[in-house]
Amino acid sequence: GVVCSFVYMQSDIVILKYLSGDYYSGLYNVAFVFISAVILIPNAVYQKYLMPMIHHWAYKDSVRFREVYILGRRVMLAMGLVSASVLFVYADWLIVTLFGSEYAESGSSLKILVLMIPMILVGYSIGAVLSTKEFMIKKVRIMVFVAVLNILLNMILIPKFNADGAAIATVVSYFLLLTLYYVAAKKYVFSQKENLRSE
Repeated sequence: GVVCSFVYMQSDIVILKYLSGDYYSGLYNVAFVFISAVILIPNAVYQKYLMPMIHHWAYKDSVRFREVYILGRRVMLAMGLVSASVLFVYADWLIVTLFGSEYAESGSSLKILVLMIPMILVGYSIGAVLSTKEFMIKKVRIMVFVAVLNILLNMILIPKFNADGAAIATVVSYFLLLTLYYVAAKKYVFSQKENLRSE
């Protein structure tokens, strides 16, 4: 899982540098800095604070387990939409202000990348329940599949669109990851009818 996460986050920069050169790699890296900053706190909350409790509820309190899953999705979606909207509006200004006008072109990549912020945050809540019990293996398989797809998309899109191509590949990959996470959680983790009433 850690390796796959590294692929989503870093393979774009590596492939971009190889196919398009340092200039476009630098532009993309500047754009991605903002995404990393936005997702830092929600990721820490889930990994350091909620995960131990989610594991406990998975075994001891199925009602609370499901309630936290649903609430987590809703809260993360709301946070993601607000963060993405703000970052989209101020993307160009933030880049020029913090990094200088020479990185102004990063604005277009950042405006693409913000689309994945809600996906990443919602993915934390769904991925958390998939990390419990025997479901972890299903989560890892999904991550490996999407990681491979991410690399292929980068190889296809970067030669055509440079930094924006890497951004598109990343957004598509996270959309697929979130979709597969949701399907797996609904099918395997919350498969009983009583667990699906408010889905």
